[in-house]
Amino acid sequence: MAEKEQYSEQALPEGCDLAIAAEAFYIVNMVLAPGLGFMMLAALYPYCKRKRPPAIAMNHLRQAISATVWAIVIVSIFAVLLWVTGGYPSAYFWPLVTIYFVFFHIPMSVIGVIGFGKALAGENYRYPVIGLPLLKDSDVAS
Repeated sequence: MAEKEQYSEQALPEGCDLAIAAEAFYIVNMVLAPGLGFMMLAALYPYCKRKRPPAIAMNHLRQAISATVWAIVIVSIFAVLLWVTGGYPSAYFWPLVTIYFVFFHIPMSVIGVIGFGKALAGENYRYPVIGLPLLKDSDVAS
């Protein structure tokens, strides 16, 4: 008979549930439902400020909100570029859409998935290039 494998259940640090939720909402915002994901992410911020969670939760939330703001700015720039170049019938439409997706949308979605994995592991994560500095527990308590 084969022995059953025993998995040790390690408790995640306090605040990981909020960190996981923040990263999940960011992924929903980037991939599934942009407006809805952003509203859920924005609703999580006042809840976290009231509850005063550990630094890991606030770090993941701050990174996700920062990345969302950057995504809004970038997509707005590309929308203006598309409008200026003549919109859908323009010869610039598909090259600009391709550039946006390849160089901005996909990488920003991938860093959200990496952040989600880090939140599941109970680790802090700073988004590359667009991320905010990480907080310490002493920064959050004050």
